[in-house]
Amino acid sequence: MGPSECPACGAELRAGARFCHSCGIRVVGARPGQEIPLPELSSQQVDLQREKGALPRAAARSSNIGGNVLVFVAVLAVLLVAIYVMNRGKPPEATMFSGAPAPAPAAGGPSPSNTQDHPAAGPPVKGSIELADGVEAPEGAVLFLTARPSGARGGPPLAVRRIEAQSLPTRFSIGAADMMIAGRPWKGPIDISARLDQDGDALSRSPGDLATSEPVRGVELGATKVRVILAVEGGR
Repeated sequence: MGPSECPACGAELRAGARFCHSCGIRVVGARPGQEIPLPELSSQQVDLQREKGALPRAAARSSNIGGNVLVFVAVLAVLLVAIYVMNRGKPPEATMFSGAPAPAPAAGGPSPSNTQDHPAAGPPVKGSIELADGVEAPEGAVLFLTARPSGARGGPPLAVRRIEAQSLPTRFSIGAADMMIAGRPWKGPIDISARLDQDGDALSRSPGDLATSEPVRGVELGATKVRVILAVEGGR
């Protein structure tokens, strides 16, 4: 059985080793009682041999640091991609990179987009809503004024206005601010009709509701003397 440490440099030997892995001398194989000539090593050579044996451990530590750096870079890249995907397509004020939020519209006023659209739209239409001869308006009824593109058959109205009229006749104005669908062009000519609804529900029909027998057709934008006449709906 060989020695457990090198007699020359003092390095720990593996079991069954015939040569020192540090300095390379032969440590087994001599005859019993025969002294093995050992080379003399200076202190500097011994220090170099010890440093040589420590190099693999330092390399292992360096390898671990490099692996940690790669993991950090990968996590950072995934985070940046996720932020980009979450904010893609949003307006600047709605992303996490914006400054102050966009100002909210004033209560009861049009939205900022509508405010920008209205100056480019045509002027409103104005006029009066009157009762036909011999017709009386039911108390508490709600007046609905509707504008459609002239000659349109079906589909949603172009604009609708709800008017809490205390008495008739009454003046009206309907324009781009009353549009049903944002972005739809406010342009003429238009057909205008009205209905005085007793229960205030624009979708219901009740006996005694008043309405225009025929829309006022072909009205150009900017007209100011349109007369809308209400009679008993359905001629009842």
